[in-house]
Amino acid sequence: MAKILDGKKLSTEIRGEAKQDVVKLKENGIVPGLAGILVGQNEGSATYVRLKEKAAEALGIHSQAVRLPEDTT
Repeated sequence: MAKILDGKKLSTEIRGEAKQDVVKLKENGIVPGLAGILVGQNEGSATYVRLKEKAAEALGIHSQAVRLPEDTT
C-alpha cells in the first residue's frame, strides 16, 4: 500500500534539521557556503541560482553567485 507524505511538513522538518546543523558547524568555527556558477545569460539558470541563494540564506549559509561570460571554456 502506498504511503502519502505531507511534503510541506517533511520539507519544514528537513530545513529545521539543516539549520541546526549549520549552527553547530558555526559553533565549531566552520562556515558553510554555497557558490553558484553561471556561464552566459540563461534566465532559467539565473532563477535557479537565485532560489538556491535564498534557501541558503534562510539556513544561515553564505552564498555567492559567480557570473562568467558566454565564451568561458
